[in-house]
Amino acid sequence: KIPFIPKELVIGKTIILLAHKKVFYQAEGSDGKPHEYSGIFCAFRAKAVEMLVYESELTEEKREELDKRGITPISIPDGDIDHSDEETTTAYDPVTKRFSKVLLEE
Repeated sequence: KIPFIPKELVIGKTIILLAHKKVFYQAEGSDGKPHEYSGIFCAFRAKAVEMLVYESELTEEKREELDKRGITPISIPDGDIDHSDEETTTAYDPVTKRFSKVLLEE
């Protein structure tokens, strides 16, 4: 999930780098303690950009707007808890032996 798509992104050409503040660990520093270093941990070229859109929001105009930007809309059911912005947690159901997302109550 990303907040926006860079205007300079060219699908299949632009190299995307993923970095983090705590990627590399040195076994021991001069003080005898492990040290963390920032760095790039992945590089790739995007093959496609997809956006999850609720069924009620996916109008023909929205579909055309996304298409012009090279984005493939993925329609999801309205209120689908797996794609909700609300806070959720994962719960295990011993009967079905599956994990599922559950909305957190306030």
